[in-house]
Amino acid sequence: MFMKRKIYKEVGGFDETYFMYGEDIDLSYKIHKKGYQNYYFSDTQIIHYKGESTKKDIKYLRHFYGAIKIFYRKHFKLNKIYDTVMSLGIHFWYFMKFFKIKTTKATDPSITKFIYIGENQKTFTKLKQKLNAKLAVNHTQISINDIKATQVDTVFFDNNYISNKAIISGMHTLKDSNISFRFIPKNCTFFIGSDSAIDRGIIEQL
Repeated sequence: MFMKRKIYKEVGGFDETYFMYGEDIDLSYKIHKKGYQNYYFSDTQIIHYKGESTKKDIKYLRHFYGAIKIFYRKHFKLNKIYDTVMSLGIHFWYFMKFFKIKTTKATDPSITKFIYIGENQKTFTKLKQKLNAKLAVNHTQISINDIKATQVDTVFFDNNYISNKAIISGMHTLKDSNISFRFIPKNCTFFIGSDSAIDRGIIEQL
């Protein structure tokens, strides 16, 4: 997010009423209400480790729910009838999410068959020793179709050798194949990843 400092000051910056979540949307909406234009650049992609440090539990849901209520009261509060209908809608959303969290089972993080895509034999050896997998394949270059044919459960992308663009392309192609992804960030001695939008992501040392 980029903006001129004078605009940030003009709209009062981030609203500290929000404990967590919503403050970026609130800031963007305040800027829009002042007559400025928001631009969203969609011609690039990034790998965002969203939720790797946040478990989607009831505590998270309450914070998110609280942010929605603050945003509505601040910008859209109109009259008792409209506000009641909107309040019921927000409560309904909350209970739907609550039910989903309560009924979603934790995923099994065990890795039994994996492919390492990189060029560091030492890293590959460490992964084999750590995971004790039934099948471990080391490939510096492999096509996505070849990965599907191997019937592995996990792909390790080593960002020291594989570009972000190539990783994103591979993830897009494999997204419907029930394959999990793990990433070894550049110049790091750990891998990171998650298998669920509900569970917290994992970080494990190599």
